[in-house]
Amino acid sequence: MGRLLLAYDFLDTATVEAAVRDAYEVFRDARVRAFVPILTERRARAALDAYRAGAGDQPLAPRLRSSARAIASASVSASAMANPNASAR
Repeated sequence: MGRLLLAYDFLDTATVEAAVRDAYEVFRDARVRAFVPILTERRARAALDAYRAGAGDQPLAPRLRSSARAIASASVSASAMANPNASAR
């Protein structure tokens, strides 16, 4: 989270922490844990960037959750397209 706090130093610590918590929730039940930290950071960055781009039009928490959901569904769709036989196992 240190890199995010430095990159988003114009936001308060609680905002960055909320982004990380919300991003982590997507991976809470992941069976493979090796990439959870980097994937969490990427999702948090995307949510914070989306918040920064539209800051002020809605509270941060709902915006972060909707951004995280959008990113998660895009990732699942991309994975399914890259490996269409994965669900057939």
